[in-house]
Amino acid sequence: MATSALLTLPTELRLHLYDFVVPEVPLSVPASQYTGLLYSCTRIRDELQPEILKHMTAFLLEMQSHLRTILANDFEFTLPQSYSELQTLTVTRPYRFKPFRDTDPFLRLTYLHFKSITLRYRAPPKSSNPDYAGGPSPHRGNMRRLLFYIAKYAHWPGSSPCAKRIVYDWSRDQEHDNTNFPWTDLGWLAETAGWSMEPWRDEEGKIIGAVLVRVDGPGEA
Repeated sequence: MATSALLTLPTELRLHLYDFVVPEVPLSVPASQYTGLLYSCTRIRDELQPEILKHMTAFLLEMQSHLRTILANDFEFTLPQSYSELQTLTVTRPYRFKPFRDTDPFLRLTYLHFKSITLRYRAPPKSSNPDYAGGPSPHRGNMRRLLFYIAKYAHWPGSSPCAKRIVYDWSRDQEHDNTNFPWTDLGWLAETAGWSMEPWRDEEGKIIGAVLVRVDGPGEA
């Protein structure tokens, strides 16, 4: 069987050539753009997977540092430990008043081709925050702003988020009652943007958040 010309090159040169196929931020394009090369043979896969993981991890660390600098020092990303974890991301986000505005740098992550982004969100106790003292759960307003943002750009070519699923997890917030979360109103807003919204439940069936799933939009991740 003939050997591929690529495999006759020194490893260092092959790694350099891979950079022309895989961008510096690997999930800035659908993974299908480079999976053909990735699975062409075991040797290339073993060389390329660590490079993809290294580049994506470097970007996430840089993004985490940026968010900690300009927003809060307790932003925390759960970094992928293997290639199989590359397309899922969990972010523990501290409370900040009125997130998900156009200027929120966190939204940049939704434009990467993740299969799933989970936001673990905790609002401060009502007693320690006068903005919400005795008021409704802040998660309603947060979800509404996120959905308005998605809907605003849903029909602009190249402007709709690329992530397939966004999970908003409020399970760590024990201070607010989310029993009367406006599923119908926000579900309609999600639908107009080409997304579906459903309750996010724990193993016991308790609602602990909301999950958005892209129904249509950018190409496969």
